[in-house]
Amino acid sequence: MRCIGVDLGWTLGASGLALLEYDGAVLRYLESTRILEIDAVLEWIADRSEGDCVVAVDAPLRLGNPAGMREAEKQAHRLYGRFDAGCYPSNRGSTFAARTTGFAAALENLGLPHVYPQNRCQFECFPHITAIEIFGLDRIFKYKKGPRAQRASELSRMRQTMLDKLPITGLDRLPSIPTKGNLKYVEDELDAVLCAYMAFHWGRWGLERNQILGEIDEGCIIIPRVRA
Repeated sequence: MRCIGVDLGWTLGASGLALLEYDGAVLRYLESTRILEIDAVLEWIADRSEGDCVVAVDAPLRLGNPAGMREAEKQAHRLYGRFDAGCYPSNRGSTFAARTTGFAAALENLGLPHVYPQNRCQFECFPHITAIEIFGLDRIFKYKKGPRAQRASELSRMRQTMLDKLPITGLDRLPSIPTKGNLKYVEDELDAVLCAYMAFHWGRWGLERNQILGEIDEGCIIIPRVRA
């Protein structure tokens, strides 16, 4: 089974991409990258999505609500707000709506339907919640905002936690945290790997070890359920 993670650029930004492969016994890291153009992102996925393939995307893929927050986002706030893991509200009026829902439609055209069948599909995930559940965190890794030194420290902590706790061989080839300069490319690739792991988690266990927040037709977020 191929497991693809996409940290989608919701507006005009680059997207992080990661590819894992599960042979029924071992989960392997194959590659990760960052691509700017959305057509090139889709081409990258098309070249790697043959056979059993699950794609997990950090972006709102379905927007059934004309305004306000989706039920999935409301549930995420109720369950994970205390971990600082609230979701950004999204609806059909959002500036990014056409781009993210259009991306989902393009994945459907690649033969990757929404949520089901479990062994070949696409779905929306949220890396912060994935990390909270998988790693048993009491708060998110805070690498999105703040001084560079603080963000770099949190990214380093996140990368090391992934190496220590994710059952993925070859993960030591992930990019390291630069001592100076832009951190965004590392952030995007690390997030993409978490998305790819979420793709594996859904493809391997489905509802046995995962939960669907919200409604599938309106727009849902699939999260792992690991914490007691």
